[in-house]
Amino acid sequence: MGNNLDKNSSIAQYENYELISKNVHEGLGEFSVCKDHATNQFFLVFMSTYTIANAELAETEVLQMKRLNELRHACRLINHEISKSKMLCMENYSMHLVFEYYNLNLDTLNNQKSNERIAEPEIWLIISDIVTYLSELFNLGLVHGDLQPTNILLNNNRVVKILSPLLYTSFQTAYDYRLANESYKSTYSPELLQHFENRVQNPKVDAKRSDIYSLGICLLCLVANEQFPYFYDFQKNMVFVDRVKIKLADMVKAGYSDRLFFFLNQCLKENVYERATLDSLVKLVGANKNMSSSGFWKNTY
Repeated sequence: MGNNLDKNSSIAQYENYELISKNVHEGLGEFSVCKDHATNQFFLVFMSTYTIANAELAETEVLQMKRLNELRHACRLINHEISKSKMLCMENYSMHLVFEYYNLNLDTLNNQKSNERIAEPEIWLIISDIVTYLSELFNLGLVHGDLQPTNILLNNNRVVKILSPLLYTSFQTAYDYRLANESYKSTYSPELLQHFENRVQNPKVDAKRSDIYSLGICLLCLVANEQFPYFYDFQKNMVFVDRVKIKLADMVKAGYSDRLFFFLNQCLKENVYERATLDSLVKLVGANKNMSSSGFWKNTY
């Protein structure tokens, strides 16, 4: 990586940048957040540690996933490299991925405003951006599969940018990765947790509505100033439904509107058949825009 990453730059150059943080996920790889002080840009660098036996196939799959770069609210894959692994003795390959990154996400946004609630107009802007992202993602025939607060970033203009690194790996979703590493936590839907209890491979679920449940948990964390594990019992593989309902009720008491309550409640239906579809959420967002001042919703980015 140089000051500006492009297809001709070397992945190894990211080591010249300041290492902000590093997280290691067993059986998956290392995620490093780096900062280039010359440009004040942040990058997320992923290095795989799982077995990649076919470099050509892995390269093809990454190139296919680069279509996500066209989504207006996606964190772009800036560079990638698949090379012979230095970590294993056998013939193997490792994958490096470099994504654009921003130092503000839904978790850190809550931390910034720990003594005050997030203003509802800001929440509706965030909702609008995420719903737009999911609409474009679903139109590509894909789902996110790991939508959690730390993957929902905001750039300097408060525009949502969403990370989806698992989609580029052999696991693709948080559910599939959890089958390999039970300690991995994400905003799983109730039906996915039920399947995980029985270690079901390739569960037959409505993956889009699972993403919608994840969206609801992310937004509930935002309005309730909670971390998403608060709503889960990962030992028993279940959602604390009562905690979800209590926090939904509390948001109205805290001054949030019935419209916002209704939106989150539709996302968080335990019964997948009662849960909102994306089309219905798009209509709810549109209705809220019509009720808001045109100046507030004017696109300024």
